[in-house]
Amino acid sequence: LAYLHLWAPHTPYKPTKQFDKIFQDNYRPAKKPDHRFGTHIEYYKLNNRRQNYDEFIANVDAEFGRLIDTLEANGALDNSYVVVVSDHGESFERGVEEHVTKLLYETLTHIPLLISAPGQQARQDIYVPTNNVDILPTLLKLTGHPIPDWTEGKLLPGFGGVEDMERSQFTVEAKGNPAYAPLTQATVAMVKGSHKLIYYSGYEAEVSFELY
Repeated sequence: LAYLHLWAPHTPYKPTKQFDKIFQDNYRPAKKPDHRFGTHIEYYKLNNRRQNYDEFIANVDAEFGRLIDTLEANGALDNSYVVVVSDHGESFERGVEEHVTKLLYETLTHIPLLISAPGQQARQDIYVPTNNVDILPTLLKLTGHPIPDWTEGKLLPGFGGVEDMERSQFTVEAKGNPAYAPLTQATVAMVKGSHKLIYYSGYEAEVSFELY
């Protein structure tokens, strides 16, 4: 088992010269109203940062491709699973830059999960929502180990799990709280089926919700 933590494409966004300014194509994403919990950064600044972030992602993608080519060339992929996952995305909309925010929109919470199996020749797309906590029990099953009772996740679809579109998915943002004290300020998002509910607590006199 090897765990590789790629710090990039984290800030500061510094792509190599090969990838600098490769996305200067005049693309302008839809302009969304600033959120009251946003930091009210101007639209053009957000778009410039988004462009820089995309350049850095392309840079990291190319480097990851070199790693995969090397593993394939030396035969390591003949008996190895490769799992690519993230902890969060970045936001460049609603007046918010990056991920230090009270907000929990899809730009932050909808993250990639890619798994390559030994000898796999064709892609298989899974469209049901899953969680990072599902990776542990799935890897344990794939390697023939028992799954402890305390494991919170479920087996991933395609690896013994079922496709459950009605499973509730939760995300919590509470970085402003002391580590060992009750939560006094938090944002909680729940996705279930085709709906998403966001709950804000402790930021204003009354709690508030957004339903999509």
